[in-house]
Amino acid sequence: MGVLIPIHSIGSTLLLCLLLSSSHGLFTRTTCSGDECVQQKETGAWCYVPKSGETALLDCKGSQSDLQSVMNVHLAQDLSIAYYNGVGNSRFGGASWPVPANVGVVRLCVSGYAGDGTLQTLCVNVNADNSISGSPYCEIADGPHVVSDGCYTFKPTFTPVTQTTTNPPPPSSINSPSSTTPSTTSPSSSSSSSSSSSSTTSSQTSSSPSPSPTETSSNSNSSSNSLNNLKAIGVPIIVCIIGVIGAIFVKRWIRETSQNQAAAAGHHLPMLPLGFEPWPPQSPPPQPTFYGIGPFGGQ
Repeated sequence: MGVLIPIHSIGSTLLLCLLLSSSHGLFTRTTCSGDECVQQKETGAWCYVPKSGETALLDCKGSQSDLQSVMNVHLAQDLSIAYYNGVGNSRFGGASWPVPANVGVVRLCVSGYAGDGTLQTLCVNVNADNSISGSPYCEIADGPHVVSDGCYTFKPTFTPVTQTTTNPPPPSSINSPSSTTPSTTSPSSSSSSSSSSSSTTSSQTSSSPSPSPTETSSNSNSSSNSLNNLKAIGVPIIVCIIGVIGAIFVKRWIRETSQNQAAAAGHHLPMLPLGFEPWPPQSPPPQPTFYGIGPFGGQ
């Protein structure tokens, strides 16, 4: 016994398949909105190419504030082109996701690099395939930093920070005739050329750094250290020289004293201080006188 299938069930199934096949939402052709396009690359991926030199990037505020939440979700995921549910911002799929009819609010976010190197992201409400135009929409200068569809490689950019400095004007502005700052070193009666030369000299002189207290203290410490080193070396040398000279004199004094003592002991003379002679001078001992009778009877 065969299974009977109602004819109306078969008809409903065929109709559903026909609707699904006719409502494929993936991009099938180059789609543009003004100068911004979604086009297919050589690899087969559909990628977004924004307008170069865009100066009117909206920040999803005001009437576009409804798209701020889906923009945040898109920046945190890994597809350059993605469809999102308008309620809850859940992601439906990428560039190949079909957009069914009467599905409700569908939001499309596309990201890519423009020809001038700026990364841009556009979020917009759509209700059909091959469409990147709608309302509301917003566009910012940013995008997902990592994408898995191969549309681009993130290139970080750095914005230079302008700082206000208080540096003195360059010498050219000081020497110019329109300068109103008088030179403090040039005489008032000098000519304009002498004034310019004096101003340049004054500027160069004033720009020379004066010695800091640290440098002065360092120089004083160096001088003090040199003097201390000289004292530490010179004083012992002087003491040694004085000691040697004193030792020589003491040795000489001892020797002369010993000689005087020996001389005094040999002549039974009292020991005199060094360098003194006895007074009155000692005469030699008297010679004996001999008395006798001579041949002439005299003595």
